[in-house]
Amino acid sequence: MDPQEPLIKEADLPTLEREWSDIQGKWEAWAERASDADLARVVAYKSLDGKLSSESVVAEVVLHVVNHATLHRGQAVGMIRQLGIAPPVTDLMMYYRELSAAAVS
Repeated sequence: MDPQEPLIKEADLPTLEREWSDIQGKWEAWAERASDADLARVVAYKSLDGKLSSESVVAEVVLHVVNHATLHRGQAVGMIRQLGIAPPVTDLMMYYRELSAAAVS
C-alpha cells in the first residue's frame, strides 16, 4: 500500500455516509458497556502493510482516537477558514451545551 494513498477513496464516501451512524452507535454501545478490565486489556495490532506493529492498552487506544479526531477537526477548520468561510463550531464544551439544551427541550 502506498502511504500517500488515501485509505478512503472518493467512491467509498457514499458508503461511509450511509453507514456512519451505525459505526458511531457501535462505538457508543461499546463505551457504555466497557469495564475497567476491558479498558486495561492489552491489544496487538498490525500496521497497514499487515505486519504486527505494536501493542497498546485499550484505554490508550481510545484516548488516541479522540485526540486524533481533534487533530483532524482542527485541520478541517483551518482549511475552511482558508476558503474564507466561517467554520462550524467544533468546541467540545459547545457540544455539551447543545446536548444539555436538547435534553431540556
